[in-house]
Amino acid sequence: MWNYLYYLASVGALSTIGYGLLYCYDRRMAEDLATQVSWNSVRAYHKINLEINNLKRLYIQKTRTRTSLSDDDDEKQEEYAITLEEDTKNIEFIGYNTKDNTTYKSYNIVNNDYINDNNFELMFLKKTENDNILYKRLNDKGEIDINIKMKKIDKPFIQIELCQGEMKQSIHKNLEFFYIEGNRLLDESFLNWYVRRFYSILLEDEYSLRIIDSDINMFNIVKGQFVNLNENKKYEVKSINADEK
Repeated sequence: MWNYLYYLASVGALSTIGYGLLYCYDRRMAEDLATQVSWNSVRAYHKINLEINNLKRLYIQKTRTRTSLSDDDDEKQEEYAITLEEDTKNIEFIGYNTKDNTTYKSYNIVNNDYINDNNFELMFLKKTENDNILYKRLNDKGEIDINIKMKKIDKPFIQIELCQGEMKQSIHKNLEFFYIEGNRLLDESFLNWYVRRFYSILLEDEYSLRIIDSDINMFNIVKGQFVNLNENKKYEVKSINADEK
């Protein structure tokens, strides 16, 4: 046992010494190596966590199959939850312009003269249901509808890190509100508003996003790219066309 611990300590010490020598010889190479090791560790953590969650879901599903689905009390409780959800619907329009950092909000979205007479770089309908918040991104004003459908999809990404120079910040937590089928996310206009709104960060002219999806695939997004969300955790990475800029 002691020999094993001594061996581990020796390996760790040699690794530290080796990294120190590499840092003295080539600082950039050493920093890149450290970043890669750290990022791969994060990926391994999420992969293990995903397997644990899959086992939990399997156990819950097996447990539920032993429960009768025809219980009258359960049906009444479900009907009450649906009614309560319908009663607490609330729709708010949000319009944002990057150039002057102005945001317009209104619950009056039908025949609103201010919305009709002004242009917005970014538009959302924000819906609140039973303390759950959903953001549906609008492509044009013709989509403004108090009865708009917002289909929540399973979380497609488990980690997103914004990289700007030496600064690195995880920004995936609040994206839970935006995982709606058909949403366009992570383009420059969206990020300008999103990181300022939720993280008090100013988006710089040069940035990149390091992403791990729900299947533990890793990829980067840079300025000029974005993702479109489809059903069942599917997404597409696309580039902005010249006529969209």
